[in-house]
Amino acid sequence: KDFINLCEFIFHDNSILEKEDELIKFFLNFFSLYLENKEVELVDARFQEILLYLDENYKENISLDELSKKFELNSFYIIRLFKSQMNLTPRAYLINRKINKSKEFLQEGYSIVDTALECGFFDQSHFHKYFLKIVAVTPKDYQINFLQ
Repeated sequence: KDFINLCEFIFHDNSILEKEDELIKFFLNFFSLYLENKEVELVDARFQEILLYLDENYKENISLDELSKKFELNSFYIIRLFKSQMNLTPRAYLINRKINKSKEFLQEGYSIVDTALECGFFDQSHFHKYFLKIVAVTPKDYQINFLQ
C-alpha cells in the first residue's frame, strides 16, 4: 500500500524535491522494519551547524546534495542524523522553518504573496499548499484570526 502511494506521488505533478523527500521517507520506513536496534541515536557535533545553516538560509531551496557537499557528509548519514535527532527529513525541517517564519510575516501584516516570496516558496500556491498541510488553516484564515 505504501509503495503504491509512493508511485502515485512520484507520477503526480510534484516537484523533484518533494519526490526525493517522499522516497527518503518511504525507504527509511521500509528499512527500519529490518533493523534490530531501532533506538540507536546518532550524535554528531555538526548537526547543530547544519540546523544553523538551514535556519539562516531558509529562503533557499537547499537540496540534500547541497548539504552533503557543504558539510562533507554522506547524504544518507545526514538523513539518518535528522531522523534520529528530530524524526524529520532535512527537507521537512526546512519546510517547517519556512512555515514558522511565514507565520511571523503574516502576523506582521505582510501580504500572502510577499510572505510566500520572502520565505522562499516558488509561488503563492506552493506556499498555500504547505501552510495548509502544516498549520491546518489557510494563510488568509491564519492572518485574519491572528489580527483579530
